[in-house]
Amino acid sequence: MIDKLKQRADYFAWYFFQFEQSEKVQSADVAKLLEATSDQLEILSMCKVPDSRQSDFQQRLRGIADFAHVNIFQLAMLVRKVEASVALQEDKSMETAALIAAREMDNSARQLDNKK
Repeated sequence: MIDKLKQRADYFAWYFFQFEQSEKVQSADVAKLLEATSDQLEILSMCKVPDSRQSDFQQRLRGIADFAHVNIFQLAMLVRKVEASVALQEDKSMETAALIAAREMDNSARQLDNKK
């Protein structure tokens, strides 16, 4: 079940997986960071992540941290770090797409000039 949730960006399992990949750490390291046992981390993995853009984000995250008995400050840091990393990746993808489009337009313009 946790493996399926690693594919869903609205669950902590996905956030932990992204964090593990970007930081090159294991789940045991995430548990240590959050001051949690592996059982607590598994429970937390099955929880939905509150939307960080909502005004009640901190309150909801605190409730989840209290429920799972993990460090709220480290959990908030992990969520923010993953979201920032994903945003940077999306920016890079958009920049790459824009550069490819510009190159294709330039190539098309050159082909038109060559036909004249």
